[in-house]
Amino acid sequence: GLIRARLMGARHAAGPVLTYLDSHCECAEGWLEPLLDVIARDSTHVVSPSIEMICDTTFAIRFPRFRKRRFRNKTSPFRMHVGGFDWNLQVSGRRGLFVLGVL
Repeated sequence: GLIRARLMGARHAAGPVLTYLDSHCECAEGWLEPLLDVIARDSTHVVSPSIEMICDTTFAIRFPRFRKRRFRNKTSPFRMHVGGFDWNLQVSGRRGLFVLGVL
C-alpha cells in the first residue's frame, strides 16, 4: 500500500530532505523553497505547505482558514501547522500552533 511504498522510498532515499507528494497534488512554482528554508534554519523541523482547494464548479482557488489552538504533550514546545478536511472535503486547519511535545 501507500504507506509501505513511502517507507520503502524513505529507506532508499539518499538526499538530505525527503518530500512526499500525492498523485492528486499539483505544485505551484516556488512551493519547495520556503519549506527548505525552514529546514535549513533548523533541521529538526517537519514542514508541510498549506493546501488550497479548487472549486469544482467555478475553478476558483479557495484558501484554507486557520485558527490558533494549543496542544499539550510531555516533551519540549514547538510551533506547527495542522490541517485536514471533513467528509465534504472542506479544508480546515490551524496555523502557528504552540505545541508542547510531539503529537
